[in-house]
Amino acid sequence: MNISSFALERHFANSIAAEHLFNLARDLGFLEMGEKEAKMYQEKTLNALKTARAENLSDLDAFISKNLEGIQLYLADLKMHNYPKWVASNYFLYELIVLLKYPSIFTKEYQDENEWADTVAVNVERALKKHAPKMTK
Repeated sequence: MNISSFALERHFANSIAAEHLFNLARDLGFLEMGEKEAKMYQEKTLNALKTARAENLSDLDAFISKNLEGIQLYLADLKMHNYPKWVASNYFLYELIVLLKYPSIFTKEYQDENEWADTVAVNVERALKKHAPKMTK
């Protein structure tokens, strides 16, 4: 089952786990992206969910809730190894969590298909190797 853009937006508006994730990222210094710019990342997040064969968003909520401390370390690690000002949409932050839950999908093909910048991809790949094995699936 593919998750629709409408379902994803509705989920972001109603999910306590997603709200915790977004607040955590802002507390760590990820800057919020404008709504118009952010929409460009929606399709990439939907593609990540499709590639991971995620059946529903409640599984990701459970993953976030079980691993909030580990997610904080993961995001802090990513932030520390990037530019001081990292502007990130909520869609991109959610994609980072999809990758953390399903790290095997972060292949070179996936990166190319989703137009990942090489520097960001290397940083995410490094952080996934370090943090993904510690997460409770």
